[in-house]
Amino acid sequence: MALIQCPECNCEISSKAKTCPNCGYPLESKDIINASIEKQGKKIVKNKKIIISIAVVIIALVLVFMSLNKKDPFKKYYSYLGKEQEELDNSEELVATELGDTTLYSALNVKVFEQSGNITLYVDDGKAAMCLWSTKNKDLTENEKTDFFKKLDELYGKHEKSNSLYTWKDFENKSVYATEGSNGGIIVTFSLADND
Repeated sequence: MALIQCPECNCEISSKAKTCPNCGYPLESKDIINASIEKQGKKIVKNKKIIISIAVVIIALVLVFMSLNKKDPFKKYYSYLGKEQEELDNSEELVATELGDTTLYSALNVKVFEQSGNITLYVDDGKAAMCLWSTKNKDLTENEKTDFFKKLDELYGKHEKSNSLYTWKDFENKSVYATEGSNGGIIVTFSLADND
């Protein structure tokens, strides 16, 4: 038994009913029953189209959000800049090394854009003042370097270049510098903008 809508009062009723129990409308004609069933079928198709349209919009919004929210592999390290040394001491991922009056904090084998390197945080006046990442003793090809700098541009905006020094100014109140290291790798440095 299927439910249909009464053409008169739109009440849901059995397709086998001879009259509408709500308004008394006669339902003996197969044309009326078929029209009601057809109307319900169109309603189902319309609901499916609405659901599919909503799903497409949601997927599009997720893709836009993901493209705008590029993952910054350096963020968890440069976010220490300006923080008290005690916070660096409490970090489980950083290893402290005493060098005279200075303490350096390091994280080894940090993967950035398919390149492995080491992070070093420098402390000045009891606060993290500079964050440096350098590739591990690896000669990068020109294509690898070009791709690396393009990815930095995607994160921090268009760079300025002077000789072999790439500069991104005032990214989230930080300055970002990158250069080729003596080993053919890349060194990326972050500092608070007002420390420059």
